[in-house]
Amino acid sequence: MQRFVGSAAAATAAIAAFATITYAIPPAAVPDLIWYRFDEPAGSTTTRNFAVPGAGFPNAPVNGHQLGGGVLTSIGGSSTSNFVDTGWDGATGSNSFSVYFEVQNPAVGNATLEYFFGNASVGQRAFDDGVAGDTGIGFRFGGGNFATAFGATTPGSSHEVAFVFDTTTDQGFAYVDGLLVDTIGGLTTVNVTAGLLKVGGYSSLTAMQAGTQLNDFRVYGRALAASELIPEPASLAALLAPALLALRPRRRR
Repeated sequence: MQRFVGSAAAATAAIAAFATITYAIPPAAVPDLIWYRFDEPAGSTTTRNFAVPGAGFPNAPVNGHQLGGGVLTSIGGSSTSNFVDTGWDGATGSNSFSVYFEVQNPAVGNATLEYFFGNASVGQRAFDDGVAGDTGIGFRFGGGNFATAFGATTPGSSHEVAFVFDTTTDQGFAYVDGLLVDTIGGLTTVNVTAGLLKVGGYSSLTAMQAGTQLNDFRVYGRALAASELIPEPASLAALLAPALLALRPRRRR
């Protein structure tokens, strides 16, 4: 009996630990346009593009923002001088595309309109605050309608965020931690023309809030399927299996 009680306590602790951590799983497919892992050492001034075949610079210049610890950390300020220069014009025409990234938010938020990435040629941009709300990230797929990743910028939180534009259904989708949180239509006028895709900023406007951290930034030249964005429950069984096994009474010998 004592063994069982001890095992139950261990299982309870494991379940409690699980409840505090996000286990959404990144897409398995390798991106074809942009893939920044931001795993360069502190002080590096470029970040490698791991996408295959990739678009823009193989090693993108990092202006202002800081690398280190496996993330890109924002210093805030103007996007004129603080951004990752993809070296890619960002043009996807009227084709489907998807953007995926991980974000760690500062402990204290603000109400300032700030930008995570974008291509100013047609006003395509991702931003927080404003019409996205205090804790959401809005993404204008081509300068017009936008989808919102609700809760993605809650102070002190970390999330996996994805925006998907599917031309076959004329819809835009927002996912947070693998879960679909917003769907919009009426995107037939989207035609993303050549400009410059910036990461960590947009045009000459305010860059991400200082202290915001990005990781695993990806751009696909297609619409990711919902099945490729795996939410927390998909990991639940595997994660709880050891805890459930621990609860099983042991045979006496």
